[in-house]
Amino acid sequence: MSFLILNLILSCSAAEPDPVPEPTVEEAPVKRAPPSVEGIDIDALETLLTSKSDKVRVFNFWATWCGPCVAELPMLREFAREHQEIELVLVSLDMHSVRAKRVIPYIAKYDLSGLTNYQLEDKDPSVAMRRIEGWPESIPVTLIVDKNGETQRQFNAALSKEVLTAALTTLGP
Repeated sequence: MSFLILNLILSCSAAEPDPVPEPTVEEAPVKRAPPSVEGIDIDALETLLTSKSDKVRVFNFWATWCGPCVAELPMLREFAREHQEIELVLVSLDMHSVRAKRVIPYIAKYDLSGLTNYQLEDKDPSVAMRRIEGWPESIPVTLIVDKNGETQRQFNAALSKEVLTAALTTLGP
């Protein structure tokens, strides 16, 4: 028996030790601030649309249930990131009761958290929007508002990057 124990001791000490695995560093997920959406009523929206600003502003009216609206969100996001000289203002026309359930998840999904996000707070956003001059009763709608608070262009359909760029170029500096 002592021979067996001695043999085990010798065989264990002579064997190469198992290599110690390199520690793995798991990358922590990027922590982003939760998306925020500020509620705005039609009176405040009208004031915002007509107020002076340091930048030309592009107001985009959209909703989670509008296919063309959702389709243009990635382009708008990229455009705003490439053109810091303008301010992109996104206004959701979803019913205010679905902000937490639908609007905020869409803003997170399309990575729109760094932009100005509003949700019209009205019992019926489509009725409230009739107060906006030239409102077409359909979305998406994009308004280009100059630094003096005057609407220079209105688009009543989804935009391409080229059309938006051309529209802003005609405004000058």
